[in-house]
Amino acid sequence: MSVVERELTLSLRPLRRSLRILVVLALLGIIALAAYPIAQSLRAAYHFRQAERALAAEELDEAGDHLAVCLELQPDSVRFHLRAAQAARRSALYDLAADHLETCERLGDKSEALRLEGAMLGFQRGEMTSYTESLLLTALDRDHPDSALVLEALARGYQGVYALEHALRCLDRWL
Repeated sequence: MSVVERELTLSLRPLRRSLRILVVLALLGIIALAAYPIAQSLRAAYHFRQAERALAAEELDEAGDHLAVCLELQPDSVRFHLRAAQAARRSALYDLAADHLETCERLGDKSEALRLEGAMLGFQRGEMTSYTESLLLTALDRDHPDSALVLEALARGYQGVYALEHALRCLDRWL
């Protein structure tokens, strides 16, 4: 190897090293960009599990706090808005519950769960129509998985209009 070739090789070493460092940093940046949405999704899933646990334990304020984090991370999630509507309704925050249900509709949800939650909200608010009552009673007759929530909404709605005999029947069945 000639002196010129050797000097050229020696002068290129720092450049090669800098290039390697730049490539490694670029790859780390790409990995970080790819990992961020995954981390946000995992964080939302964690808070949703905590909200579900809190709802099951009747800790409605805590559930609302966890669901607020979920919605901050994924504001277009129908599942999060629907569960937030449920928590708000059960906490008697009817306007907030209605806002969440409207967001679900705006996002294109037309599910049975949305209709049922809307009926429970309306009934519990005292907006008792034969349609909402029929929808809720049909869900009970079909042993809907949310039957306990339906009974809760029916009991609160009946209690609100002083139909205490109906409320008592719902409470007995709920227990």
